[in-house]
Amino acid sequence: MSRITRLAVTALGVVAIAAGGVYAYFRFVGGRELTLAAGAELVPADATVVTHVQTSEQAWSQFARFGTPEVHQLFAENVQQWGQENLSDTELDYQTDIAPWLGNVMFAALPAADAIPTGENFVAIVGIRNKLKALDFVEGFKDSNDIVSTEKRDYQGIEITSFETAEGDTANAAFIEQFIVFSPDGTVLERVIDTFRGEPSLATTAEKNAFLGDDLGLQQPLAQLYLADLTALLRDASGNLPSDLSPEVLESLEAIESIAVGVGLEDLGLRVRALAAVDPEWVAQVQTNTSDNKLLERLPANTLAVLNGEGLVQGWQNANVQAESDPQAQQALDAARQLVRNNLGLDLDREVFGWMDGEFAFAIVAPDAPFEPQLGLGGVLMLETSDRATSEKALAQVDTLVGLPFIRQRQTTVGSTEVTEWLVPTEQQPVATRGWLQDDLMVWAIAMPFAEITGVTEPDSLAGSKAFQEVAGALPTPNFGYAFINVTAVRDRLNALPQTPLQQLPPEALAITESVRALGLTASQPQPDRSQLDILVTLEANVQ
Repeated sequence: MSRITRLAVTALGVVAIAAGGVYAYFRFVGGRELTLAAGAELVPADATVVTHVQTSEQAWSQFARFGTPEVHQLFAENVQQWGQENLSDTELDYQTDIAPWLGNVMFAALPAADAIPTGENFVAIVGIRNKLKALDFVEGFKDSNDIVSTEKRDYQGIEITSFETAEGDTANAAFIEQFIVFSPDGTVLERVIDTFRGEPSLATTAEKNAFLGDDLGLQQPLAQLYLADLTALLRDASGNLPSDLSPEVLESLEAIESIAVGVGLEDLGLRVRALAAVDPEWVAQVQTNTSDNKLLERLPANTLAVLNGEGLVQGWQNANVQAESDPQAQQALDAARQLVRNNLGLDLDREVFGWMDGEFAFAIVAPDAPFEPQLGLGGVLMLETSDRATSEKALAQVDTLVGLPFIRQRQTTVGSTEVTEWLVPTEQQPVATRGWLQDDLMVWAIAMPFAEITGVTEPDSLAGSKAFQEVAGALPTPNFGYAFINVTAVRDRLNALPQTPLQQLPPEALAITESVRALGLTASQPQPDRSQLDILVTLEANVQ
């Protein structure tokens, strides 16, 4: 990384000096920040990877609204360390010499011309936000001793400057559309110029890559990564894919036309969003149903973490369909079937997964009366089913097998709900309790009172809690369910333990942990040919 950074910084100075006079260039060419859309117009259409990074102080300064002083100090130290590691040979300071004028950066990787990747087949496009500050940088650069030689040549009316550094590195740079374009490989730079002159660019393939050029709906985008062809990234020098890729994995990769990932700041904190352009026919083969997320209204508000969704049986069936073309996967599934049959006497397809066709939820709870006070945690499992008879038959079989000699069962009533308790001989409280809250909803309470679940109403549920509503309200709907962690509550619970496990973390990790309030994740499908993943990290406000 330090070599590439040094070359890029050198390219900025060399090309400006070589452009017929520094003052002439910066007097008549205005500053222009590089947007993802503008950069896409210069990147050849067959680019495999594109990265766009915001460099403006205004964008990154929004972090000051969040976090603790320790996190801000950690961020400043990382920036300083990056400068020391990557700019040490240039005698430049990023914050003083580069940041004031840098107007965003884009990197693009292109297929090697001879199908043999060299590590040089990339191009960097740099925007100039403040031309006066850039002029100060170039004036200071003119006296640099880092340049051994330079050579100019014309290509399609654009001047390319090739140079060699004192370290023996060579690179090429040019001004195109008020941007500085740089590549170690001169032929790559020529391809960018060809694109500028009319050859197909990423921008002209907008029909295939519809989300390229926008901000992925992020309020304040910081960085975006675009993968145009996953299989192309995996091919070796001969164009062959890795031999250990199963047919199912290869089919899945080929069904994904492109992926865009963005990171950005918003009012609540930090969001990561990924969009995949997928083959609708492949999507139709995969059984997926959105979740109505109603079980979240039955979980108590003191839920620390939850994972919910719809139809575990669908996931099992999809795994079996994909395993039909993968002998190893098929062997693993068959082994699981045999294991369940030998130990539990159950049919894994019909008697285990077969009845799990409704919504499900797995949760970790901080119950009011935990059976293990020192840890203070309990678990909840909720499963909706349209086939209660099969589920009860399977559970009766499990009761029989686990009952001797370690577990005994006890039938009792909690409120108006009949429940089955599993108890170990040395404990008075059950390790697990299950019952039916309604005809199609089975609930397990683990290491906690079952009564803390039966009495939950929507206002005092997880769904009604402020922490969850804040996160879920900022995530797209409809969706396939949520993964949610109340980090503040988890942190408070861990800090209350005698062992104080958080204090064992490195200072950097502890500072980051103390800045996070909650974490939410959901997957959705906004269009038949689009799959979307959102991760939202809500952050503590900076009180200073």
